Parts: sequence; C-alpha cells; structure tokens
Amino acid sequence: MKLPEIAIKVGCPQWICKKCGKARERIAKTEYDVLRKSRIQDQPKQKMRKDNFGFTKGAVARSKHYTLGWTDCRCRAGWEPGIVLDPFMGAGTTAVAAERLGRKWIGIELSEPYCSMAEERIKRETQQLKLFRE
Repeated sequence: MKLPEIAIKVGCPQWICKKCGKARERIAKTEYDVLRKSRIQDQPKQKMRKDNFGFTKGAVARSKHYTLGWTDCRCRAGWEPGIVLDPFMGAGTTAVAAERLGRKWIGIELSEPYCSMAEERIKRETQQLKLFRE
C-alpha cells in the first residue's frame, strides 16, 4: 500500500477549491542544521569525491520543516478532497489508498472479475476505515 500512497501524496492535492478547482498548497519553512563536514573515512569508497582538505564536497545536515499556513484562492467557496484517477484499477489498491488518505477517486477497469474483486475490497476497507474513524 506504500507505493500508491506515495504517488497520491505527491500527485494529488489534499484539498481543492469547490468553485475554481485550485489546489491548496502548504506554505512551509525549512531550517538546516549543518552538523559537520563529512570526512572521507565516513564514506563508502565508491562515493568518495574529496576536496584538497580530505573532506567530501557535501556536509552532513539535519532539516526541520515547519508548516506556516496554507494558500487560499480567495473564492471563499470551501475546500473538498482532491480526486485520484486510476485508469487501470485492477484489484482497487489505489482506490483503497485514496480512501485512507481522505481523497476522492475514480477507477476504470474493463475486466469484470477485477471489478467485482475491487468492489469487495473497497467495501471491506471503507467499512474498516469508518469503524476506525468513529
């Protein structure tokens, strides 16, 4: 389930405007703490690219991400979940992932056995999600 969830998070907005369809985007701030320059001895041999001082060109850093807010389209029409399109639905894995992430979805499948399988799976998963959310 991880792969479809990653694709949905990257490719489908969490919220879209009900009127104009514009995606709501996160306004974020990222801070980096450089811990130290990475030394040659810390790197696997195949990754070594040293400068003249025995250090690699990169540094070891830790990042922190802060959400400052969300964009607004100024329509004031409210927000609804983004829509995931799966043109080859198969067993419904993408639809289940979309449900888990709170997105709407549209699935297309030509094979009747797969349609039945997907329908059962989605029904079972959405019932579990309803119990979990209550």
